[in-house]
Amino acid sequence: MEGQVLQAELMLQARLRGMNLARGGFVAVGQTVPEDVARYMLLQELGQRQRHEREKRKARPQPTTTSNDGKVTTETSKQCAICIETYTNAVDAFPFPPVLQPCSARHDMDVCVVCLCTHIKSQLDSRGSAACEDIRCPNLDCDHVYTYKQIKLLADRDTFARYDQQCLNINLAKQPNFRRCLRGRCTNGQIYDGIDPDSPFGNRIFCSECGFVMCFKHHSPWHQDLTCDEYDLQRKDDSQETERWLAKNTKPCPNCNIPIEKGKGCFHMTCQFCRFEFCWECLADWRLARSGRGGHREGCFFSTNAAFAPMAMHGRTIVEAQRNRERENRLGEQLGRLLR
Repeated sequence: MEGQVLQAELMLQARLRGMNLARGGFVAVGQTVPEDVARYMLLQELGQRQRHEREKRKARPQPTTTSNDGKVTTETSKQCAICIETYTNAVDAFPFPPVLQPCSARHDMDVCVVCLCTHIKSQLDSRGSAACEDIRCPNLDCDHVYTYKQIKLLADRDTFARYDQQCLNINLAKQPNFRRCLRGRCTNGQIYDGIDPDSPFGNRIFCSECGFVMCFKHHSPWHQDLTCDEYDLQRKDDSQETERWLAKNTKPCPNCNIPIEKGKGCFHMTCQFCRFEFCWECLADWRLARSGRGGHREGCFFSTNAAFAPMAMHGRTIVEAQRNRERENRLGEQLGRLLR
């Protein structure tokens, strides 16, 4: 009885908070929404989307299952495979199968909409923009990559807004005439037309938001009083030195091509810009590399049977890592003799 009263109270709190926010209300600083209430509010939001999809497709309101003897029954309750929560209203708590048809054709829709929403958010949190084109179904037997429309249906508003912005950034970055403002406080970016590279100052562009002056050709702040040719001559020596240093000390991220410098850690790298994970030695995707030595590219130190696991090697280079490991082994042997 007490549990039913508590559940009713939580539902009432959620409704009141939802009405308050919908009317432009706010939560005071320092006031947090209880986890159960937040989960209920999220379930209501996502469940409403499932109902809307059913209405659009004029689908039957209740899902059915077929037993081994061929008998068709209507589902009234269902347990989530991830959070182990049992939902009495399974039709709203789980994805509408036609929405995720590639998934429903392979396996039962046994992950609730709240856990799917959390899964999408965690992918964006851990992998950043690298996840945008590769958010997969959490079921281990399914390799379906969620589409933009499916993410919009499954994610909460804040998560989808972040996903949508990152997708936009990725697509804009692929446009050859797009330049983002280089002023630190400005987040504007735009596509520039009418660039005249043959004119002495034809590459000079201005941010439409803050007016910051940049060079279209060099992706840099404008080189005051110098044409692009004059600037190229001035920076030639510095550029060559920089390129030599980059070639010696960095490698480009396989996903976004941003140069990355390795410290003294292990050979499992994560790009700070796009959160892509890869092997420093062969640049293989870490999702493949961590599955075994066969996931590393041919010629990689870690692809041989005699090699140590990348996580067990620490150093800027393989030679340094081997020396560090040999030193650790010697220290371990010395410590072992002292403890005898």
